[in-house]
Amino acid sequence: MLLTRPPIGPAGVYRYSNAGYAVAAAIAERVTGTPWEQLMQQRVFGPLNIRATYGWPLLSGDEEPWGHRIKNGVVTPHDPADHYRVPTVLSPAGDVSMSILDYSVFARLHLAGLENIDGSVLSAVDIQRLHEPVLVYSCGWHEELIDGVPTSWHRGTCDTFDTFVLLQPSRGIGVIVFTNADGDNIAVLALFAELSKLAGLYAGR
Repeated sequence: MLLTRPPIGPAGVYRYSNAGYAVAAAIAERVTGTPWEQLMQQRVFGPLNIRATYGWPLLSGDEEPWGHRIKNGVVTPHDPADHYRVPTVLSPAGDVSMSILDYSVFARLHLAGLENIDGSVLSAVDIQRLHEPVLVYSCGWHEELIDGVPTSWHRGTCDTFDTFVLLQPSRGIGVIVFTNADGDNIAVLALFAELSKLAGLYAGR
């Protein structure tokens, strides 16, 4: 389907697309004969002792949070049992749920690799390759200078939850923020500004 459509613009301009992750998962499944969820467990989550689930968090336990939408300053809870969900074909791009502590294990793997420290799952060379940018984007990470500091950052959202992670290897700093609400761009920009402030604050200690 993707290859039958014309490009949305000229080459050389950054444009994010969830489709890339869907294609990558399909390639991995075709080559290995194994579902992408099982590959994630075997090669990433299992070795790192990360507990991950797929779909809305509340579907994995009654104590898990609901997502919320924000529109015109009004916060509305999203019923995880309704029809809205990440389409199955796009699940590899953003339908994985985990605690912030588990996510910090994944983030620390990347931070260590960027500091030239080998990890249990990937070597430092492999991690650095994942962070090698094409334009401003690498394999899932934005790469840019923030406050003059080389920074890798990522934001993941499904319109009801929002996740931010910022890594600054030269400072040995990583900052993660999870929210169970999304939709207010002013709040997003303010929150992202706080990430860099926190990085500077902790780096100065």
